[in-house]
Amino acid sequence: MHAALFLVIVLGLTAGAASAHFARRRRRGQQVRDLASKSNMHYCISDRFDLAGRVAPGLDCPGAANIHLSDLVYGVKDDRFRYIFTAEYTRGALRIKRRPRRVFLVTEPKSRAVRDGRLQITPGNPELGLIQQYRELINPTKPLPANRDETAQRS
Repeated sequence: MHAALFLVIVLGLTAGAASAHFARRRRRGQQVRDLASKSNMHYCISDRFDLAGRVAPGLDCPGAANIHLSDLVYGVKDDRFRYIFTAEYTRGALRIKRRPRRVFLVTEPKSRAVRDGRLQITPGNPELGLIQQYRELINPTKPLPANRDETAQRS
């Protein structure tokens, strides 16, 4: 096989994989945007409120690193700000490192006088797909699991 032909094949496969990834990402974003609008909430593709640093200590994995938040749905309900997002983070310090992608619900009091820096963090069900996790956290059909308090985990 000639080197030029090999280069063309590799570039073609790379372009195909990149376009498939882009299409899948765009479709998921549109589905989350639709869920947000049906629930009278807002959608943002990125971490507009700089939540990554604030939720890191409360994730289900101590020592989670390189946290990236995307597909943020936000609004106000019952005098609390609600943020629902996809978190992608690295877990594992030695040997095997994994990069799970999960949906989380974070709430905090709306009133600045009541805010004390504590966030209530509720993870989505990891057995469901990402869109199903968004549905479950935006419009719960059953009571959500007990909220975990970020500051309680620090001590």
